[in-house]
Amino acid sequence: SSDLARDLGVKIAGPDADDPATAGDAERQARLAEAMKLWEQSYAWYRKAAELEPQDPRIVNDCGLMLLYHLHRDYEAARGMFERAVELGTAQLAELAKDADASQREFLEEATGDALQNLGVLAQKNLHRPVGEWKPYFEKAVGYFPYQRREAARELARLAGGAPADQDKPD
Repeated sequence: SSDLARDLGVKIAGPDADDPATAGDAERQARLAEAMKLWEQSYAWYRKAAELEPQDPRIVNDCGLMLLYHLHRDYEAARGMFERAVELGTAQLAELAKDADASQREFLEEATGDALQNLGVLAQKNLHRPVGEWKPYFEKAVGYFPYQRREAARELARLAGGAPADQDKPD
């Protein structure tokens, strides 16, 4: 499945996948090449899944997630997928009966919040946009399940504390 290929790629890439200090390491490069093949396959499967289930905000979001976090390309396409996932999720949440199953509401909220958070990450870390362009996405994302347990909440807390929100490690 697409999730399995994505997760296997992450394991193969290893914890140093984004570490500039090991960028020239031949073993790391081989692992990343193998991971990239899996991520390309996963992305192809997500694209097919999104064609088959175009109204599923989780699938649409996760298809864009592959471009943003793993393949590091086609950011405009990823943005479109995240925006579409937000549209789908908010519309489906608005149509959801008040007595709907809690797990169904959480599923839609999580997919919607993830897409909002991904829009913020895209603007912040990949497009290097000013705070005023990415912060609103994070603020909206924390309004959705799992709420304050989201990475967006941690980014907002870092921002409020005066630390650079896009800096996780010292130079």
